[in-house]
Amino acid sequence: MINQLSLCLLSILLVWSCKVSSKTQGQVSTDQIINAEAKMRIDTLFKNLVNSNNVGGISTLIFEDGKEVFYEAVGHQNREKDLAMARNTLVQIWSMTKPLVGTALMTLYEDGLFQLDDPLEKYLPEYANMKVFKGVDNKGNFILEDAKRSITIRDITRHTAGFVNNSQMEGLGPLVAKADLMNKNSSLTEMSAKLGKLPLMFHPGEQWSYGRSVSVQAALVEKLSGKSIFDYLKSEVLDPLGMQQTRYYVPPADQNRLSAVYFRSGEGQLEQQPDSSALDYNTHPYTMTPGGYGLTATIDDYMIFARMLQTKEV
Repeated sequence: MINQLSLCLLSILLVWSCKVSSKTQGQVSTDQIINAEAKMRIDTLFKNLVNSNNVGGISTLIFEDGKEVFYEAVGHQNREKDLAMARNTLVQIWSMTKPLVGTALMTLYEDGLFQLDDPLEKYLPEYANMKVFKGVDNKGNFILEDAKRSITIRDITRHTAGFVNNSQMEGLGPLVAKADLMNKNSSLTEMSAKLGKLPLMFHPGEQWSYGRSVSVQAALVEKLSGKSIFDYLKSEVLDPLGMQQTRYYVPPADQNRLSAVYFRSGEGQLEQQPDSSALDYNTHPYTMTPGGYGLTATIDDYMIFARMLQTKEV
């Protein structure tokens, strides 16, 4: 388990600890969920995880009834440098980039720029006339068949497009590895063009497979808006919400706030990964800005976004 993932997952899971009214014998409960006992249990659990050397650091933020009711940071942002986990620690939020990119895409839907069942090829022509991989013949040649229907925008919002996502997959794996889809020096446009040339794993809509769909969403946002995905995110989502600490590239002045990355190889066994590799993507202004991962944020920034999703208010 990596340090950042712990912080981010906990902050989001706990944001939903908002009071839910329930009726018992005709009465509406007004008991606070995050009371003194709950706070003590949270504190004990997370301190034990850190003290047992299973997690490097954890930051927890809970809102209930629209108010902050609990914040605590335990452990280290960077244990080797003796930097404590802090409220302004920046973490790599990995797949929690996806909801932000999905929100950006849906603002364009609200503006009437597309419909969910539009064929993706209407806007990104590289996805026209897709082929589906059915195996390899006895001569080593691919067996392909025409896709039964076009990939729709709905498909890329629910991972049912059929995009191949595994460089170890028998047959298609070597093609995926050679395509190097997420090369840090490539653009989303280049990624999308390469992905469109690869056969699909299955017919659109027939199966579910977690993969590149959200990076395709990001490419679609760029095509429809005429802006880079980060510029569009910034103008339509991040700035309106006041999320000033959320970004792909962290400038030198803020890089000392980036959390280290730890690999957990077993019970009580944490090993810090070298910053030069673990933090490389976010400390250099690479061209690639994936839709499925890559952003960094503070716990307060992501709480703003999570509360927006809950309250539907900006």
